[in-house]
Amino acid sequence: MPAGPWRMPGWTVAPPAPKPGTVPLRPLDTGDIIRAVFATVRRYADSLYRPVLLVALGCAGVFCGCFALAYAQVGPVPAAGPMTDQQLTGLTVAAAILLVLLFLLSVVATAVTSAVSAVVLRHAAPGRQLTPRQSWAQSRGRLWPVLGVQALVLGAALGILAGSLLPSVLLFFLAGPVPAAWGLLLLIPGLAGALYVGVRLILAVPVLVLEERRPVAAARRAWQLNRAAWWRSLGIPYVVGLIGNVAVRSGMTLLAAAVSRLLPVDAFDSGTDGSRAWLSAWLSVGSLTTLVAVFALVAAVLMTVRAPLAPLTYGVLYLDRRLRMENLGPTLAAAASHPVTYDR
Repeated sequence: MPAGPWRMPGWTVAPPAPKPGTVPLRPLDTGDIIRAVFATVRRYADSLYRPVLLVALGCAGVFCGCFALAYAQVGPVPAAGPMTDQQLTGLTVAAAILLVLLFLLSVVATAVTSAVSAVVLRHAAPGRQLTPRQSWAQSRGRLWPVLGVQALVLGAALGILAGSLLPSVLLFFLAGPVPAAWGLLLLIPGLAGALYVGVRLILAVPVLVLEERRPVAAARRAWQLNRAAWWRSLGIPYVVGLIGNVAVRSGMTLLAAAVSRLLPVDAFDSGTDGSRAWLSAWLSVGSLTTLVAVFALVAAVLMTVRAPLAPLTYGVLYLDRRLRMENLGPTLAAAASHPVTYDR
């Protein structure tokens, strides 16, 4: 047979893997996964970030509105002198409610980000076009299942932790604090078990969205797909997260420096009359709400930059497992909407 572009006398060279989109259609190494994540972010930035940013800004607006209502109910905190019992109780209740609200809003934002990221990856792998409107429309119907599978994974991890803590609680009531303290050593294997389960199930959301399964079925499928790949599933998202943290920390440092210029050096020095008057003015006219709003909005924008990196990494890991175990490459190549380009 004559020598061709991939055949030399005495030896052959395999052709490069097809790459119709942002993911090479072959088993992926660590560098391939990281490059695929950031290539998807770059090529589909509008379809990825616009829905996530709008939801993040909406959550920030809800939090700021509730903060303003709580602040109006509690009343201004005195800049000088102790708080009354009524003020302290009101402040504690308001802070607890705001913390619960912040947690719920973060859960919603995480679910939206996970669903949108998986939908974007569904189109990015074969190289299909996707608009922000299509991204949101295809993600919206999977939000409740995503919340369900996230609650399932979190519940499994917390259940393991609670099981490891239960002997210590029983020992405290039956034998006293010293045996209970020794029982706390069981938290070590409990933490290890919770970490193992959480990492083993990180593919649950990509399975749920890309294969349109129910939460329990998605968790079972993710557990099977992630067999013998636990360390990759732990390490690669950690590396991608470190890269994303650089941008977020740089932005937060700039924000803190800008805000510090607005505050006098002795603003919180209780012995300075001028600083007491300055702080009292901020608290009395409601400028604190404005300051919180600025922080919340800027933090929402900065966190939006980093938020899709983890779910995109999980999605590429999911594709890698299927490329290795189920020969998904031909299916993705057939789904490409334009001629295949090659990974050089």
